[in-house]
Amino acid sequence: MHATLHRRLSSSVTDAYHRDGIVFPFAVLPAARVSKLRSAYEALEASLTRNPIPMRWTHLCFAWAYDLAMESSVLEAVEALLGPEIIVMGTIILCKHPGHGAYVGWHQDRVYSGTQAAPAVSAWIALADSTRANGCMRVIPATHNELLEHCEIKDADNLLRAGRVLAQEVNEERAVDVELRAGEMSLHHDRIVHGSGPNRGGDKRIGFVVRYTTPAARSRGFPVVRARGTANCSHLEVAGRPPDIEPGEALASYLQFADVMERAIEQRGGATNPN
Repeated sequence: MHATLHRRLSSSVTDAYHRDGIVFPFAVLPAARVSKLRSAYEALEASLTRNPIPMRWTHLCFAWAYDLAMESSVLEAVEALLGPEIIVMGTIILCKHPGHGAYVGWHQDRVYSGTQAAPAVSAWIALADSTRANGCMRVIPATHNELLEHCEIKDADNLLRAGRVLAQEVNEERAVDVELRAGEMSLHHDRIVHGSGPNRGGDKRIGFVVRYTTPAARSRGFPVVRARGTANCSHLEVAGRPPDIEPGEALASYLQFADVMERAIEQRGGATNPN
């Protein structure tokens, strides 16, 4: 499962991904870049009243988030798994504070995609160390070969939007802790069973998650970004890089956009989770 990134993934690493549904860790960001990104996120977080809150669509409203989703070292690895035609379907920032009960229930990302037929890979990029103590992602290897039944269980501490979790019990003895240092990432299949526990450590756990897919994806009602390739995307609303504007103006734009998107998703039943 563990791997080292040398621009493109080796055949042994791609084989491990197809076998296990996940590979990690890959060093993709230098320390100075991580520090700037964490500062940008924490400045944004400090402006919000609800904490912690999963932040979706940041790549559509903040230039720093867009640039991270388009990071060449990340895309090189993703291309080895998806091919040369890549779009960014969504991003989400998941931050857990020490001592807070926030967790992510066991689930498969694909269940939030409805009739999504295109392959999808999620890059989980650590903007702070992600350890077992502070609630790193945990996966059940080789559970990506079928879509399992889910049910909705409402829990305010569950960071999943609709509380849609696996209906069956998970054998946690098989779970693998996806521990990452700040600046490292993991890549996981959209059907692998995964979740995470609360932060019992002494620092925040900050994950910037990018969901990559291909132009074969169906529209889910919000803009996507073309990361690589030239294939026809006329069935999708394609967005570009957000402008470099004053942080307060960018935040206001983001809050307005997020409100519109959340309302639209609620009208469709709350199933969409661009993660």
